[in-house]
Amino acid sequence: MSIDPNNTNDDEILVAKFNAQLAETTDAEQAIEAMTAPRVPSGGRTEDWVKPGLETAATVRDTIRRWTPAAAGTGIFLALLFAPLTGPLTVYTLGWALFGFWISLGRPGIRDTAALGARAAVTVWGWLAAAYHAAAHLLRRRESEPAQRPATA
Repeated sequence: MSIDPNNTNDDEILVAKFNAQLAETTDAEQAIEAMTAPRVPSGGRTEDWVKPGLETAATVRDTIRRWTPAAAGTGIFLALLFAPLTGPLTVYTLGWALFGFWISLGRPGIRDTAALGARAAVTVWGWLAAAYHAAAHLLRRRESEPAQRPATA
């Protein structure tokens, strides 16, 4: 059987293709059950081996793409932090770092930005308080130890 590209009756082509399978059926439900399932192409073992790596690569790429502005802003801030800058320029470089983080977080609105800033401030305050208490504890422990004198010969 040849396929005529000018033929608009596609039903005849499909019926002719499945005619051998449908020859013994008399009911429509039996005909549907007798038809073979369509073949879905699969990559087989290669796909099973490569697909998780591709998904991981996509998530790593998206993560890098998302956090690049924050890393760049922080890098600029750290590079210029050790340069002899005036106060306003230091604040300007800090603004670059914060702008990078704001972009990386998806440019949240005013309310979300305020909430993120407050949460970050509380977290940093907690870190500073923990560092202060650890340093104070270390200094107290050194003061309470008796001074050891060097042995004289």
